[in-house]
Amino acid sequence: MKRKLRDNSIFSKYLTTFLVLMLVAFLLLGVTMTFLISRYTLAEKEQSMQTALESVSDFVRYAAHQPKTEANLRALRTLMDLYGENVKGMVFFADGEGCITLYSREAEEVLGLREGSPVCLSSSVLEQVQHGKAFRTMGNLGGLLQERHAILWRPVITNDNVVYGTVFVAARPNAMVLELLGDVGGLFIVAGLAVFILSVLILYAISAGITQPLKQMSRAAKAFSDGRFDVRVPENGDDEVAELAVAFNRMASSLAEAEETQRGFIANVSHDLKTPMTTIGGFIDGILDGTIPPQRRDEYLQLVSLEVKRLSKLVVSLLDIARMQAGERRFVQSEFDICELLRRVVLSFEGGLNDKNMNLEFDCPDEEITVRSDFDAIYQVFFNLFDNALKFSPSGGTITVGIAIVGKKVWVRLRNTGQGIPESELPHVFDRFYKTDRSRGIDKTGVGLGLYICRTIIGSLGEQIRVQSEYGEYCEFTFSLPYAE
Repeated sequence: MKRKLRDNSIFSKYLTTFLVLMLVAFLLLGVTMTFLISRYTLAEKEQSMQTALESVSDFVRYAAHQPKTEANLRALRTLMDLYGENVKGMVFFADGEGCITLYSREAEEVLGLREGSPVCLSSSVLEQVQHGKAFRTMGNLGGLLQERHAILWRPVITNDNVVYGTVFVAARPNAMVLELLGDVGGLFIVAGLAVFILSVLILYAISAGITQPLKQMSRAAKAFSDGRFDVRVPENGDDEVAELAVAFNRMASSLAEAEETQRGFIANVSHDLKTPMTTIGGFIDGILDGTIPPQRRDEYLQLVSLEVKRLSKLVVSLLDIARMQAGERRFVQSEFDICELLRRVVLSFEGGLNDKNMNLEFDCPDEEITVRSDFDAIYQVFFNLFDNALKFSPSGGTITVGIAIVGKKVWVRLRNTGQGIPESELPHVFDRFYKTDRSRGIDKTGVGLGLYICRTIIGSLGEQIRVQSEYGEYCEFTFSLPYAE
């Protein structure tokens, strides 16, 4: 598969960054290598020139005491040629008058030396040479050389302590350095290209491992925008990208659940709005067209009133939920007696308790227990819970209200005897519009939002609400509040 390289792609950014870093690294390495090679080569070259100077000088001193035969001169010139090639420069000998009489092939070419046409040193150079001391300098020997050379010379002193002449070794200092850098530079470039190609391939593989899951997430996100929440991305490995894939799939599952909940919400709202409106419309039409006899109008008007109250309760609950989800409901923190709040709620249900001949147990360890929370919100929570407990308790049953202080929390407990909630349905009791199969037959006026509102309020206050039940025996709700000591 071909990768489409875009200017803003992760791979192009990685590649650009890598190229810049690699270029800087190679430049630094090249400068460092050039410096080290130059330093080493110059030191090595100077050592070679010094060795050549000493060897040729010793041989000339020896030859000065020997007959000047053609064989001796040829041997001396051969020696100069060898050392000249070794130092990649010139080796030559100037007599006591400063005229060059013996020389290597390189010196012959550079200085333009010919038999019968002697070349002599300038007076300024000759003056320095006649001091009889070895010397090292950078220059052109008073114009004898066209370019600057590294020059070493050494006087040849005979056994009679007479300056027989001077041996010179001259070489361009950069010649050997440039040659060596050329050889090493070629290898450096080849190695650099090989490393670059290998690095690009590795970078491609690494970036593909990163970008491929991101592309899959991008495609999945586009599918989400089309309403398809069943798409998932592979969860391979245990690195950060894999963790992102896991989080992405969890988000997808949450979105799917939210979408399913929303659909159920709309369906339930539609049903719960349609049912009372249909009932109200039918009864009103019956009264108006005479289908319902006058003597039964009050009976049906009471039914209409009940349906209106149910519809009003649904609308109020929906508005309350919408305000909490939008963050428009503000909770006012204050300190109040939780025991007194519970008593007020219980007293408001006195008629219902008497009608069903209920037993009430109220367990408060102290006369007054102060908590810090929103009074109205907690009143609504306990009201909804107590309303449910009364609805689903059998006649003659028992409702128990208890309070316990655990550390810095006050736990409010509400238990009612009765059928309870099946264990399989416990995880769903706080969902919107959720009603157990049995509750649908018992609670005709409820819309399945009370417990959802309770959980939303308690969660917004940063507290916990729990439910437990023993099916066929009891159901118990508990929630926590901050203890104001």
